[in-house]
Amino acid sequence: MGLLIRVAPFPVFESQARAIFHTFAHPAALDPTREAVDIMTRHEALRLRLGSDDPLVMAKAWHRFESLEQFEYRDALSDFTSGDSPSSDRKVPEWEKEMYMHKDVLRSVWVELERRGEGWEWVKDVGKGDREGEEVKQEWVELTRRMLRWKDKL
Repeated sequence: MGLLIRVAPFPVFESQARAIFHTFAHPAALDPTREAVDIMTRHEALRLRLGSDDPLVMAKAWHRFESLEQFEYRDALSDFTSGDSPSSDRKVPEWEKEMYMHKDVLRSVWVELERRGEGWEWVKDVGKGDREGEEVKQEWVELTRRMLRWKDKL
């Protein structure tokens, strides 16, 4: 658990912890044959991408996820823990993928806003008042989208 590289760690840890708990609570849910196939499939995909069968090269690449692979992994863990019930409520939302892909831009925008002394003005009312849950989350998502639009105007 927690060995992945180039991911947003805490959401991955949460998904992994849920899968571990699910496995202890429902040992029959773990399909060793499916797991073996998944391992061989990942090995083959890495071998083709890296152009190498070298065990050291494979070991270094095994826990390094590329681009949106971490979100596919989290969705797969969600499918595993949901069993026969729909897992769409646990799927990674599109906005999270979008913001992850723009994390460097968002970081630079925030640094610029702070440099200008405007950071507090941007966030002061986000998530305040009697709003809660999904509504508050959407306010933060909209803030990050505003930041991306602001960057385009610079």
